[in-house]
Amino acid sequence: MAFLLSNRDANSGLNRVAATLPNMAFAISFSMRSDSIRAFALHIPGPTSCKLSPWTLRWHEVKGDREEWAHALHQKYGDVVLLSPREVSIVEANDIREVYVSHKLDKPPHATLVLEQFATTNLASTRESGLHGGRRKIVAPIYAAPMIVSEANQAMFRKLVKRLTGQIDQEAASDSEGVVNIWPLLRYLAADIMTNIVFGQDDALNSLEEPGHRQTVRMIRIPVEDVRKTFGTLMRWWYPCVMSMVMHSRFLPQSMKGFADEDSGLHEYVVRKVNKFLNLKELPKTEVPTHISLLISKYRDGVAKDLIPDTTWIASDCLDHLFAGSLTTADTLSYMTFEMCRPENYARQIRLREELFAAGIKPGVEAVLADVNRLPYLNCVIKETLRRYPPIPFGEPRLIKPGPELRVGGHFIPSGMTISAQHYSVHRHHTAFVDADTWIPERWEEPQESDKGRQMTRHFWPFSSGPRTCIGQHIAWAEMRLTAAMIFSTYEVSYGPQYLGEDGKLLPARQCSRVFPQTNFEPIRFKKLCS
Repeated sequence: MAFLLSNRDANSGLNRVAATLPNMAFAISFSMRSDSIRAFALHIPGPTSCKLSPWTLRWHEVKGDREEWAHALHQKYGDVVLLSPREVSIVEANDIREVYVSHKLDKPPHATLVLEQFATTNLASTRESGLHGGRRKIVAPIYAAPMIVSEANQAMFRKLVKRLTGQIDQEAASDSEGVVNIWPLLRYLAADIMTNIVFGQDDALNSLEEPGHRQTVRMIRIPVEDVRKTFGTLMRWWYPCVMSMVMHSRFLPQSMKGFADEDSGLHEYVVRKVNKFLNLKELPKTEVPTHISLLISKYRDGVAKDLIPDTTWIASDCLDHLFAGSLTTADTLSYMTFEMCRPENYARQIRLREELFAAGIKPGVEAVLADVNRLPYLNCVIKETLRRYPPIPFGEPRLIKPGPELRVGGHFIPSGMTISAQHYSVHRHHTAFVDADTWIPERWEEPQESDKGRQMTRHFWPFSSGPRTCIGQHIAWAEMRLTAAMIFSTYEVSYGPQYLGEDGKLLPARQCSRVFPQTNFEPIRFKKLCS
C-alpha cells in the first residue's frame, strides 16, 4: 500500500476533532433554527414536523424506510414535498429535467463523503459539476456503446456468462431438487465483469470459479440497503463536516475510510493492482483500453493535476467503479428471476423463452449483443424490472447554488437547500404508471408515440440523467440482456422449497423473511431444458 497515507499522530488527530465539537454543536443548533424559519416561509407542502427539524427524516433513515415514507408524502402532498428544513423531494419529469439537466448543480457534502474510498474523492464523489465533467471525460471512452459492443468485450461477456452457466449446472446437480442460490452468483458475475473493465483480462478476478476470489469480493454480497443503514454511513450522511475531519484524520485505519470494510479483501486487491500498474514503465497493450490505464496515462501526462491529483485518487476511483458495477446490475437480474418464478408469471417465462428460441438463442447457443438488443419482449422484461426495482431506489441530492433562480412545481427553491428525486417514487408516478407496485412487463408494449407511452418514457429514470447520468449503463444493458437470455433460454426456473408451504403453494411474503428479497439467499430451482 505504498501510495496510502500513514496512520501516525493518533492522539493529535483525536484532540483536533474533539476541540471542534462544542463549536460544531452550537453552529448546528443555530442553523437548525434558521432553517426551520425559512422552511415555513417557503410554503412548500410537507408535514409540520419536517419543517421544524431534520429528525423526522433521520428517523426514517434509521428505520430503513425513507423511500416508502417519502413516497407516501408525495402521494399526500403532491409532486414537490419538503422532507426536512433543508431538503426538498421532487418526482415530476419536467422538474427532474430542470434540476438534473438544465441546472449544473453540485452534490452536497453528505452525498459525496459516503462515496469516498481510502478517504479520497473519486469520480462519483466529486462535488463540483465542472470538475466532475473533466474527470468523466478521461474514462468515458471505455464505457461508450461502441466500446462495449467491440469484439473483445463481447468475447469477455460470453466467456463470463458461460462460466455462470457452468456454476448453475454444478450447484443444481449437487442439490436433489436442482436448487441454486442465484443471488451471490449474479454478484460474482458482475464483479468479474467489472474487474475486466477496470484492470483488464490478465488482472481480473474469477470469483465465479475461484473460492479465493470469492473471499476477496465477499463485501459485495452485503445488500446495498444493509450498508446504507449502518451507523457509519448514517453519520457521514448527517454530519459530513465532522465526519470528514474524522475520515481524513491520521488515526483512522485506511481500510475504514471507505465503503469496504477492513477484512473484505477487495480494497487490498485494488491497492495491489494499482501499485502493480504504477510500477510499470509502460502500460500493457490491450485490445480495448482499461479504466486504470486511462487514469494512469492521464496522471503521467502531468497536465491535469486537478483532475487526478495523486495515486490514491486512482485507487479510490477504481474501487468505486468496482462497487458501482457489482452492486446494481446483479440485483436487477435477481429481481427479474424472482418475478419470473411467480406462478402467475409462468406464461411470461414461456413467452420470453419462445422469443429467444425464435431468435436462434437456445440451450448451448451463446447469445450475441446484436441479437438480444433487438428482442422486444426481453427489453420489456428488463425495463419493467428496472422500474419496479430500481438498482438505486433512493434520491440523488443536488445542492442549490447562488445564481439563476430555480423553481420546481411553481415553488422557489433558495440557495443552500438540497433537492433530490428518488427513483422509487419517479417510477411510481401516478400519471405514468397504473398499478405501479405490480410487475407488468407488457406495459412497455405501449407505443412510445402515444400519450401514455411518452409519460412512461419520461418517468423511466433508472440511470439518472444529465451530466452525471450513470457512466456504466451500456455495460449494465449488455450484462442484463446477455445473462437473461442465457438463463431463460437454458432453464425453466421456479421457487425453491424455502418459498413454499407444506401444500406446495407459495407462502405469503411475511412468512418468507429468510429468503430473497428480504435477505441475500435466493433459492431458485433450475431445470435444464433440452437442446
